[in-house]
Amino acid sequence: MKVALVLALCFLAAVSANFIDKDRIHFITSVPVGSKTNHLFRGNMPKDQNNQFALDDLQGFIREAAQSEGNIALPDRFYLYVINLMSLYNKNDTDIEQNFLEQNPSVGKFVQWSLYHRYVDPVSLPDEQRRSMLENVDFWGKDDFPARVELLHHMLNNFVAPDGLDTVFYFHCESGCDRTGEISGAYMLAFMNKTMDEITAVNTKLCGRPPNPSATYCIEWFCFWRQYNMAPFHCPISQAEVEVEVERTPKIIYLAAFVTPESKAQLLDHYAPVFPKVYGDHMTIAFSPSQDDLDNLPWGKTVNLTVTGYAADDKAQAVVVDAAGQVWSKNPITHVSLSTAQGVSPVYSNDLVAHGYDAVENGITFQARVGAYVAGGSIIYEQP
Repeated sequence: MKVALVLALCFLAAVSANFIDKDRIHFITSVPVGSKTNHLFRGNMPKDQNNQFALDDLQGFIREAAQSEGNIALPDRFYLYVINLMSLYNKNDTDIEQNFLEQNPSVGKFVQWSLYHRYVDPVSLPDEQRRSMLENVDFWGKDDFPARVELLHHMLNNFVAPDGLDTVFYFHCESGCDRTGEISGAYMLAFMNKTMDEITAVNTKLCGRPPNPSATYCIEWFCFWRQYNMAPFHCPISQAEVEVEVERTPKIIYLAAFVTPESKAQLLDHYAPVFPKVYGDHMTIAFSPSQDDLDNLPWGKTVNLTVTGYAADDKAQAVVVDAAGQVWSKNPITHVSLSTAQGVSPVYSNDLVAHGYDAVENGITFQARVGAYVAGGSIIYEQP
């Protein structure tokens, strides 16, 4: 029985509630290419409230931003090159613009560059550890973030539109903030000589809130990557900043109930992993926790988790668990990721269980201890 159907529908409705927003569309820079000019803009998902591609609004808002922020009067007609940064799981929204532009090739072109967050703060790590992590060929994963930034720069400086039109490159995520801020910030850092402080200030101003920490971490990782690989570039984070960050309390990535080694063996014995990447190690309580979250966490407490549901598809498997009020969680459906296919993050389990799971009666009960996962990969059970 799919007991999470109503919750899943609510979740999907919330995800799809972002419509084109004039206040999220901004001019970044322009580059002459031959007799024409290529322009770079950032924004959010360009759909209207009828879930249609909002071409007229998008073109109008781009013109307004070009004039007010770049003092540029765009020509009557321009070529629209849309770069979608959203996860592959945002398929419904992605299909809206992809189908429109594929059916109207004279208007523009669609490409998808799904970006994935980085959850470790590089500034909190010793230089040697940062270098070692970046030397790992798998560090950037399937989005190959530095290559995307370099390719965007190459396209902006070399692309020639059909019919000799000016080209507007418009990159966006759902809200126009975090993934959008990652690409925007990395581009400004690499090619517009902006510092991290300036980039963070811009991203905060344009979205009315600070960027998600994982988005800032991604830009910082890119910054160090350029420093280590593209001398004489120097990442504009001072050594004093690095030293101050290292001296601070550990950077907490997420709070969780961490499955004990004995219970992990019990869990994986009962639910054999079906994919090569095996987990079975925690139930998330809160990601990027607030100070209130830290203060209200029952640090070090051992809790009993009971399996109440099971979900699996062609990407991952997970069990839904009940903590019986022993510890709170911000996840709408508390669960433990068991295994995922290659290239699939365990975060995907949130979507997996949200789309429904099979109820389990008289499921096994196992133990976990409440604590925090911190930058650098360690787990702590006492509040820092």
